Amino acid sequence: MAILETTDLTKRFGGVTAVDGVDLTIPTGEITSLIGPNGAGKTTLFDMLAGALTPTTGSIRFQEEDITGLAPEAIVREGIAKSFQITNVFDGISVLENVRVAVQARHRGGWNVYRHADSKTEYTDEALEILGFVGLDEERDRPASTLSHGDKRSLEIGLALAVDPELLLFDEPAAGMSQMEIEAMLDLIDELVGEYTIMLVEHNMDIVMNVSDRVVVLHNGAVIASGAPSSVRADDAVQEAYLGGVA
Repeated sequence: MAILETTDLTKRFGGVTAVDGVDLTIPTGEITSLIGPNGAGKTTLFDMLAGALTPTTGSIRFQEEDITGLAPEAIVREGIAKSFQITNVFDGISVLENVRVAVQARHRGGWNVYRHADSKTEYTDEALEILGFVGLDEERDRPASTLSHGDKRSLEIGLALAVDPELLLFDEPAAGMSQMEIEAMLDLIDELVGEYTIMLVEHNMDIVMNVSDRVVVLHNGAVIASGAPSSVRADDAVQEAYLGGVA
């Protein structure tokens, strides 16, 4: 069963077509990776799914409901969270407080950090559970500004989980990470599988081919291949457009 579907999804900027008639089907409970060369339209497509951009034409359906053109806040309420861009990490407060504010925002319907500040303790248990899930429970009292790059990425995933999503959109989760941090991120993604449906944009092909159930390839804004990682990797059009002719 599909959790998200797009039909003829298109985005034009003046005379430039960034996304061109994309039909997507994202199966529930799987990891779908979106790949393609720079300028292929991946970020534009993600931004439309997250509500940051309104499609020129076409439609987006999430859990059989039309969400085309909804604002980002409404998209989050529907159950789609775009990790790393739902909110910035608040460097000046603790790791725990970052997630607790996100939990409060979900329950109270807004991101006003100071509203009802005296009642925030009721969300601490949920925030601690999330921190345990992303491996940051021991860092709970540290200022977020002091975290390593990899731990900040994990915290941002924690912020995404705090809004209780059904679908997680990950935009290059391993970017800028060391090999050790990448391995920790892969372990976290593995933990998320089964609990959430995941769609990710990622340039690291080793990650894509190892974690994905399905790979979708964009080129010049259009889908040129879609399927299991092995079949996509062997596709002649993909070899020409993206993988440099190396299988």
